Order: sequence, then C-alpha cells, then structure tokens
Amino acid sequence: MLDTLAGWFDGFWSGAGYLLIVSVVLLAARYRLGPWGTPRPPVTGKALPPAIVEACALNATPDAAVAAQARVFPDQDAARVARMFEEFGFSFARDGSFATHPGPEAVRRVVDALFAPADRDAVLAELARYGGARHEIWPGRLRLDILKESGGDPQAVKRLVGMARRDFRDVVVMAESPRFLRGVAEGSGEALMTLVDPRSDAHLAVADADLRQFGMWLLRYVR
Repeated sequence: MLDTLAGWFDGFWSGAGYLLIVSVVLLAARYRLGPWGTPRPPVTGKALPPAIVEACALNATPDAAVAAQARVFPDQDAARVARMFEEFGFSFARDGSFATHPGPEAVRRVVDALFAPADRDAVLAELARYGGARHEIWPGRLRLDILKESGGDPQAVKRLVGMARRDFRDVVVMAESPRFLRGVAEGSGEALMTLVDPRSDAHLAVADADLRQFGMWLLRYVR
C-alpha cells in the first residue's frame, strides 16, 4: 500500500501529496499497523523518504529509554521511570512515539490494582478474548491500553475488548495518543502538515505529551 501510494505521488513530496502520504505514515508507521489490523510490511527508502522511515523506527535500546526519560519525565524518579520502561516493555522512536509489550504478570498487576477481587477473574477472562484471531496483534499492548481506558469499570473492559477485536487501532490511538488524535482532528493547513511530519518539533512535542500522560498513569503500577 505504501509503495503504491508513494508511486502515485512520486515527485510531489509537498502540498497535498505530502499531507496524504504523511497521513499514511500516521496509520502505518507511527502506530506500526497495516490495513485492518494486519502487521504492515517493512517501509523502505523507496516508499518514503529515509528521514521519515528513520524517525518512525521503533527501538528498545537503553539510549532510547534514557532519552525519553530525560525529555518527558525529568521531574520523576529516574530509577522508577526506568523500571516502568523495563517492566512494561517500552520501545521508542525518534519521532516520540512508543509501544509497550507487557507480559502477563505486568498485566495482572494492573488488573489487581484497578479492580475489586470479585471482578478480577472475569476481567482477565474478558481481556483474554483479544489475541486469538490472526489480526489481533500485540495482545499485551492492547490489554494494557484497554485497562487504561476502562477506568476500573468491568463493563468498559468488555466494550473496549469488542472495539479492539473490530479494529485495534481505535484503542491504541485512544489510549496512547489522545492529544495527537485531537490535533489531527482539529488541525488544518500548514499547522496540520507540521503536526503530522514526524521530523517536526511540533510532532515531537505532542508525542512527548502523549507519552507523559500514558506514563504518569502507568507509574503507579511499577513494582
């Protein structure tokens, strides 16, 4: 899909062509998603400018975590932030976006903190409904996002699991990038083009704000 679109707009990396292709980056590179929830194919320099590909590439190196901690959580205990990144399997990109890959124990810890003992087994069973189908990728990440958005309401968990099974991108964006989503929905013109450019300072600032809101919620569940 990216190769095809890039071919259509070859030579038009500005104006409307710029905005359209970067919009594809939002769905395919920023969130690492393909159409209808399938993992996207690798993005190459032929499909998109190398600077865009590099800015959106996730990595889990210690340097990436240190940089994210310094930018986004300078007022928090550095050791605790580092434990959060490790325990919940964070990876980061240069554009400020992130992903989590928590294991079952980390997910269970959040469930135990959010829900009454009588509800925990039912919530875990509901969360387990996500991840069985081929398109239901990143179960740990989605379960964590669902827990965040549920606010400790078992009925909300059920609703969000259904949403994720239909198209998990809705839950990912809602939980991980609310400010970015609002900016895209409300923006227009040059400001919108700057926001969706993963190389821009405006994009990084919004991505960092989204990581901040997610991380401040998650820090309370660090061991």
